[in-house]
Amino acid sequence: MRTRYWGSSREWRALPRPAITVPLLVLAFAVCVFADFAVAPYNYSDLRAVLLLVIPYSPLLALTLGPLPGAVAWFLAAAITLASQDESQTVMALLFPLIPVAAFCTYLLPWRSAIVLTAAFFAVLPIIGIRHHAAGAYLIGVFLAAAVAAGLGLNVMRQRNEKVQKELDEARDHEADIRAQERKHLARELHDIVAHDITVIAMHANRAEFLANPAQVTQLLGTISVSARQTLQDLRNLVVVLNEDREAADEEPPEIAPDDATPAAFAAEVDGVVGALRDAIFTIDLEIDGALQRIPSSLIPALRRTVRELGTNIMKHGDPAGRARMRITIDDEELVLSAENTVLKHDTMPSSLTGLEAMRERALLLGGTVDFGAVGGFWTSKMTLPLSGARKQERRNDDPSVVGRR
Repeated sequence: MRTRYWGSSREWRALPRPAITVPLLVLAFAVCVFADFAVAPYNYSDLRAVLLLVIPYSPLLALTLGPLPGAVAWFLAAAITLASQDESQTVMALLFPLIPVAAFCTYLLPWRSAIVLTAAFFAVLPIIGIRHHAAGAYLIGVFLAAAVAAGLGLNVMRQRNEKVQKELDEARDHEADIRAQERKHLARELHDIVAHDITVIAMHANRAEFLANPAQVTQLLGTISVSARQTLQDLRNLVVVLNEDREAADEEPPEIAPDDATPAAFAAEVDGVVGALRDAIFTIDLEIDGALQRIPSSLIPALRRTVRELGTNIMKHGDPAGRARMRITIDDEELVLSAENTVLKHDTMPSSLTGLEAMRERALLLGGTVDFGAVGGFWTSKMTLPLSGARKQERRNDDPSVVGRR
């Protein structure tokens, strides 16, 4: 717990272990007052005399509220005591509360405040020497120096421990962030790798129940087998990458992209997705406006995954009785990959939007955008990627002079 002081935005720390410290301070106050009652020749019927007896030890009670209230109470009590009491009682009355007040102030307050209060404490000593004699000031000075030294020493240790603890907390938070990012990355990779093939398997398995032609059933079983083997191989590749040692703990998780990042591989991916949809009795049109060879290789992995995601969404949520369309447009400035399909009136397939969010993340990393939504009974998904920046980077990577300077 911390408390504001002097209207500043900084804060002082509360007393350590208040459940023990506060009762001890109250007990010390009671013992000092009782001791003075027992030995001092006061007229206890005189209220002023009783107050002069209690006031010097009141900083002990004020200290339970914090170091600054205790210091203020001590200066007030010192002023009253120096003006009202004799020499021996003055010295002893100022000494007992000063030790814990000075120790806690130098321990709990920030360095600047602790030094200012220490200087103020020592500034009172000449007043005692002038008001009474130097021996009393010297006695208070010795105990004050010991209390200040102990408080400042503990303050240094506390700040060092807090710094170490802060670094440990930051390290734990950083590690937790890394683990969360890796879990998110792994979830996205699993979705990208497994979702399409598992959807194909499920759709073909459902379709096989309604086929009477053995040849068609055999064909569907073959497709299921191919998809299952592909899924297994993809999972094996994922496990291999995850088992690879990374040089640094905060290294970015590896991108588990398809092996072949060429326009031909992208074209094969598109044909495979469209073929799987047609095998699942979807009527889908494929439109390509522009040359696939113009696509920079740095964009191919993201495009291959996006095509698979678009095909998976059509297969899961599209109406086979309606029409679907996939369109790829390539010009000098940008590439647009879009898909639209008739939405099932009673869609029972669950959707976590994981794939669509992964598409959005990929597009953002490549400087593009993703839009999706249902309009007029059709679901439309569209990814737009800029091409000029990717082409410049690709030319830069291929430049021998640039590579030699790295």
